[in-house]
Amino acid sequence: MMSAPAENPSATEAATEEQSTRMDVMVVDNWLIFDCPHCSQTIKLDRKDGVHNIECPSCAAAFEPLLDRDVKLPPKKTPARRRRRGPRGTGEPRQKAPKSRPTLSSLPSEGVVKLNLAPAEIEESGEDNKPPIPSKLPVRSALELERRRVEATKDNETKQQDETELNAVIEEQSGGKYKRIRVRTRKKRATEGQRAMRLYILCGLAAFTVIGLSLWGASQMYKDQLADEDSIEESTDILYVDSKPIGPEIGTKEQLLGQFHKASTVDQLLKLIRSPKRLEPVIRNYYGGDTLPALNATRFDVDSDTRDLPKDFSKYVMIAGSDRYTLYIEKTKSHGYRVDWESFVGLGEMPWKAFIDSRATKTTRMRAYLSEANYFEPPYDKDRYRVLRLEDPTREHVVYGYYSTNDTQFRRLRERVYEAIGGNQVANIEEQEFEIPVIIDIRFRSGATNNAQVDIVEYVTDTWLRP
Repeated sequence: MMSAPAENPSATEAATEEQSTRMDVMVVDNWLIFDCPHCSQTIKLDRKDGVHNIECPSCAAAFEPLLDRDVKLPPKKTPARRRRRGPRGTGEPRQKAPKSRPTLSSLPSEGVVKLNLAPAEIEESGEDNKPPIPSKLPVRSALELERRRVEATKDNETKQQDETELNAVIEEQSGGKYKRIRVRTRKKRATEGQRAMRLYILCGLAAFTVIGLSLWGASQMYKDQLADEDSIEESTDILYVDSKPIGPEIGTKEQLLGQFHKASTVDQLLKLIRSPKRLEPVIRNYYGGDTLPALNATRFDVDSDTRDLPKDFSKYVMIAGSDRYTLYIEKTKSHGYRVDWESFVGLGEMPWKAFIDSRATKTTRMRAYLSEANYFEPPYDKDRYRVLRLEDPTREHVVYGYYSTNDTQFRRLRERVYEAIGGNQVANIEEQEFEIPVIIDIRFRSGATNNAQVDIVEYVTDTWLRP
């Protein structure tokens, strides 16, 4: 009976050495799976982290995988420099090129790669299974990677659905006993186009927000304006609720003019005018009591200038000696004809004397006679301003109103003045003698020292009638 041949010790040692000096790396779904050459624990690592300068998290052994000669390196972009060789005939051996480290381009997308271990790791792994001494080279520890971007998992943890197949492969190769380190994939940095797109989106959102806030503010302003208009209408309604005349109906204009000429008290006057209830306190304050001054009118003439005359209104001229007064008469629906007293006396928002003495800086609406002037004193100069003479209805007070030559809102005022000049047909503008009854908004400048100079704020109309 023949005994079994004894195993060849040298072959066994060679196989052990071959197994200890080589490392199989499996590439699956961008993961690198390999066993530690010292403690045989399975390690799972992201291929982006490379497969060199590795420290085992179990035994703390450091090892350096190198490319095997069987692994085909990608061609270099530039021609490689030829290595220097010894002179021919000298017998010097050729220098061996050091083995390269594995790179991303050298590893396949799927499959198994056989890598060699560095000599230092081979020598340390042969010492009676003692824990190897960590390499003195700078080592990238898997545990350090774990602290920053690796999450350690236990055997009984729930496996993610996308890693089920990979975990099954690892478990089959390790016999069910392995320590798995799952490396978190690094977040991809945004490309230049993505950053630009995010910037555009943020700018668009900011612009949309600004537009929305602007629209909201405009709507609030519009609501406030409507509220102001409603309040103005309400106040107007309050002022004109008494617009209906009092007293008996007056059927003809001649009857009205006769009674108006003979009126001697405020009570008699209130039965002949428009808006008597609103104007009663104003009239009593204007005349300083209940007695009216005598008109001394000699006659009433119909005025032929009916330009822009409102409906139901007629215009008369009252002659009183050398004075002429314009008189507007309205035909009401219920009480016949009534006189517009405000335009008859040239009533303003405040008395002219009080306006001039106080140098009122608040815009005040006044009735005045307007004519041409040529009076310029600082701060008004002829190059930048135009000037007009403003005389109060009683002819007792005169001020000079100024407006900028570049202000387009006074174009209608200039046209009215030139129209009056053309009607007089006088060549020299400084010799013009005309008067235009106007309603105009004026005010003194802040800190004014001259009582005769005011700013023209707005030109309202060229008649004293306000229907």
